[in-house]
Amino acid sequence: MSGSGGMDASSFQEEIARVFSPISVARSSPMLHDIWLRACALGPHADDRFEIIDASSGQRPIAAAAFARRAFTPNLYLVGAEVLWAQTDVHYEDEAAAAALADAVVAKGSPARFGHFPGESVFVAALEAASKGKGVVLSDALGGAPYIQFDDSWRDPEKKLKSRRRSDLRRCRKKADAIGAVTIDIIAPEPHEVDALIEEAITVEASGWKGRSKTALASDEKQLAF
Repeated sequence: MSGSGGMDASSFQEEIARVFSPISVARSSPMLHDIWLRACALGPHADDRFEIIDASSGQRPIAAAAFARRAFTPNLYLVGAEVLWAQTDVHYEDEAAAAALADAVVAKGSPARFGHFPGESVFVAALEAASKGKGVVLSDALGGAPYIQFDDSWRDPEKKLKSRRRSDLRRCRKKADAIGAVTIDIIAPEPHEVDALIEEAITVEASGWKGRSKTALASDEKQLAF
């Protein structure tokens, strides 16, 4: 088990490939992909220093956690968790790997914050077990996030709405048709096309009530950088 501290964003990018890429994570999540960590490092955490705590089996990493450390504070923050408020987890292959990583985090001895974890994560319990007699783990259960379980009935999604809402949509569509032709595009862009499409989406979002209330992405520098 090892920890490396004080890296800048460039060094952290190299360590992502070395430490995180070989780990076959126990569950699938966009926040457990290398590209997520890279975007966090280049965006909202660009001015931070980075630290990786990992656990290995032989020479191969089996679990790891990426932390950011802000200037003039001893606290470690799980990369992306509190800046973006994404529901993320540390990287581990199985329960044994999670337990080994928890031991490494406790051995580090630094205050650490982890944001909010998915309910199925085993790391919180592993960290609580590893901390007995050595530290304090503060955690609280949060309400679940809403989700939709798709099935064939969703092929006609408007039927899922109440009649008043369907009427509202028809009225909005008539207003849109009066302004000009309405089209719906499903786009699978090439890499060189992505920047322009994202810029367009940011502009559209900021043109309405979100722009007026300053809650649009264009008004949030850290989210926008990510």
